[in-house]
Amino acid sequence: MFQSKQVDGIRPSKNRLLIVDWASLSYHQLHALNAKAKTSHVVDFNTPEDELRVWRAGMLSKMLRYIKLFNPMDIVLTKEGDNVWRKDFVKEYYSEHAIVSYNSVGYYVRYDNFLFGLHKDAASGDIIKQKMHPIKDAADIPDNGKKLKDMPQRIQDMCWEIVLPKYKGQRSKQSWDFLVTRSDWRKYKEDFTHIIGKIFRAHILGHDEAEGDDAIYVSANHWEKKYDSIVLITCDGDLTQLKYIEKLMIFNHRTEEFKECQNPKTFCEIKILAGDKSDNIMGMALPGKATQLADKGASNLFEATSNIYAKSQAEGWDNQYLRNQRLVDLSYIPTHIQRELVESLDNSRPVTCSTEEMQDMGYPDKMIQEINTMKNVGYYTLNTKEYLESYPDLLSVDNSKQVSTQKDNQVQQAMATKRSFGDCEGVFNDPLDGDIF
Repeated sequence: MFQSKQVDGIRPSKNRLLIVDWASLSYHQLHALNAKAKTSHVVDFNTPEDELRVWRAGMLSKMLRYIKLFNPMDIVLTKEGDNVWRKDFVKEYYSEHAIVSYNSVGYYVRYDNFLFGLHKDAASGDIIKQKMHPIKDAADIPDNGKKLKDMPQRIQDMCWEIVLPKYKGQRSKQSWDFLVTRSDWRKYKEDFTHIIGKIFRAHILGHDEAEGDDAIYVSANHWEKKYDSIVLITCDGDLTQLKYIEKLMIFNHRTEEFKECQNPKTFCEIKILAGDKSDNIMGMALPGKATQLADKGASNLFEATSNIYAKSQAEGWDNQYLRNQRLVDLSYIPTHIQRELVESLDNSRPVTCSTEEMQDMGYPDKMIQEINTMKNVGYYTLNTKEYLESYPDLLSVDNSKQVSTQKDNQVQQAMATKRSFGDCEGVFNDPLDGDIF
């Protein structure tokens, strides 16, 4: 259904938007540095600041590389909110659809096609969780079941703590082999978007209730007509569904390949049926089945069914389908969040920083010089003369100017100022002020 292709051969664009999935790139860079530190005698982290310092330099280098590859006119960095709407949505769903029964032995919790027994260990007093067969053991469950939301709060809390699937809840249980704490890191990477955003004159887009995926969806759709090309930097497979936007190219920063998808609507529908283990989204629990749909089963079901939602209604699993549709399909982002993200984009005014500020951040002089050259030219281009010459559609020759050779004239025109800094706040070198060559 989808495949990847190499980045080699991408044609330049005079009007390209670069969208960076900040969370995806940040975590990949941190884990890559940690892996390098374990195998290298050169990289040695003694303090959390050591990790953050090397990570900052790595992120800056990554951004410079992507600017060189894709030559964007503008950049959007997407942030993660602290109170993501999907977490509350999942909690509301299972409060309504999880059923709790009880007897003198303990409590029994049923949701989707899962069944668990909970009882207190007599010796230790700990709550013991027992996974039960949802079909074979169903007859042994008391018939006094109630919706989770109708149970006492202490029982609700116990079920959420031990049994029920929180949105992305398993991620907090994953190992964290870093000196900086997980909570400090999460806050730091979000705050750093505003620092690196000033370096690259980038738009910073986020919302307290939104994930980075939500901000990406809104920015790509809202600014689609403003640019002739959009490149998204991410390794999040969920975003493959955005390939219905013809101008959009998805660049996997892990494999350094472009992602292709012939039918993004089909991709999204199968994702709804199969769920997403990485986000703790359950696959469909079909009637009479003890396990949930996975990728292969979801694909087979989709191909064999003309109307999935009608089938789910007829068989009684439409509530699961609608749950996953809301969680997976980005077009179902709550309207108020979409509107507020659009408003943020419309009001966004990038800020740029001075050489002194970059020096205070501890960046090497060579890197600062490279960034200033880019800003002075007024166009995000770090390409070589040979690269520019290989794409004559970018080269507009002005024969009225006297230069040494025609090729020099072509290169000069290709690198001439192509953007206005009129909507920019902060300190910058105006590329229209004086001769930049």
